[in-house]
Amino acid sequence: MSASEQPYDKRLLLSQEVGAWLRAELQDYPMSSPIYLAFSGGLDSTVLLHCLCQFPNLKSRLTLLHVHHGLSVHADRWQQHCQQQAKQYALPIVCQRVVVDAKAHGIEAAARQARYEAFTQQIGDEGVLLTAHHADDQLETFLQRWLRGSGLQGLGAMRVRRPLVSKPALNAAMVSHALSPCLLRPLLSHSRSTLELYAQQHRLVWIHDESNDDQRWTRNWWRHELLPRIWARYPQQKMAALRSIEQLQHDQQVLTHLLQPYVAQVMRSVTWPNTACWALDLRSLYALDKVLQPYVLRAWWQHVQLPSLSQRLLLQWLQQLQAENDRQPSWPLADGVLQRHQHMCYWYRPVTKIPERVRLTRQDDIPWAGGTVRYRHSGDTPTEEYYLVAAESITERSLRPYQRPRKTFKQIFQEHQIPPWLRSAWPVLVDENGQVVSVVGLAVDHATQQHQPLVSHYDWQP
Repeated sequence: MSASEQPYDKRLLLSQEVGAWLRAELQDYPMSSPIYLAFSGGLDSTVLLHCLCQFPNLKSRLTLLHVHHGLSVHADRWQQHCQQQAKQYALPIVCQRVVVDAKAHGIEAAARQARYEAFTQQIGDEGVLLTAHHADDQLETFLQRWLRGSGLQGLGAMRVRRPLVSKPALNAAMVSHALSPCLLRPLLSHSRSTLELYAQQHRLVWIHDESNDDQRWTRNWWRHELLPRIWARYPQQKMAALRSIEQLQHDQQVLTHLLQPYVAQVMRSVTWPNTACWALDLRSLYALDKVLQPYVLRAWWQHVQLPSLSQRLLLQWLQQLQAENDRQPSWPLADGVLQRHQHMCYWYRPVTKIPERVRLTRQDDIPWAGGTVRYRHSGDTPTEEYYLVAAESITERSLRPYQRPRKTFKQIFQEHQIPPWLRSAWPVLVDENGQVVSVVGLAVDHATQQHQPLVSHYDWQP
């Protein structure tokens, strides 16, 4: 689709363009994969809903998602309108109330965050979310980021397609899975005037959010005051501005491609529980030319799917990561911690609840602090009872490996380079008397190994 300031007769074909575009975008998804529409009941999402319902194969997979922010006295009435629209089109709808906390980032950003958190809760592993952002929204986003001092990626504004992930990736499949949840914007190259004409032609009914008229908000001032004056003086330049944004997006794609060999040099695969699937090798990062380091750091940041960060803060992080070798700086981020450890940078989610003691049977796969303990007894049915406990609950934190001197848990963890944030919850196998049999996956006590083949395999994997 090309950015549209189109003749009136072609605007009537909007639904056909949307349908063709979506079919192309969804061709890799199973025909049964669900489609969700972020439905506010306003003009934009109402037009997109009408377009989608012209295609039975799309409509049969469609569910409406409406978020009740509670910010307007009319919010209840808007939800009722959306429910009526769903009934009219014979579609399922999910309405979810959210609490908007504007203390940290302001009301608009907080509402957006709450909205997308609600969306991601509803969408499965192969779900697709559609939003009704259009070309005028794109130009407003560009201006907002331009005045904020954004770099190349930020100035590219909104993409027609992006992953829909709200949490850092703790498993490589979350990054590499081709059919991970995504967000699509089918109307992004069509102007608001196109949508208005379409709605008038089809006599659609929509709600009007009065907050969109409040010019105390910067975006509304651009929408109602600044941009109309610009396009009135330069009516042909809207298309040129949209082409500039498309070019910035293309330039970002080229930069990402050129950086791939450097990013591959600094990323290290991680399989520890509760830890992001890729760590950053700081020695390899600092070996690169200084001009490349911030770009490669950001690429790793995005690959792990950490929250967006401004260039200024990113450079501050880069500087702090170069602390003295005897320091292991850490910083809270999202619902986890960014941690430097042994010349590597990790993101992990702390274990907030140490697992309780678990009695083992002959064969067990036991969920344990973000991972799985795979227990297998290699001999006859054991006559004794064995239990799995957390390392921090052991009083005598040591064992004696076969034909080796006694070692403390700390020494065992250090030998195997187990990061500090996993040690307290690390699974330990004990007998019915509380004697340590094994530090799972790391060391087996000599008495067990010498006298009876209790366990053939231990493992703890994410």
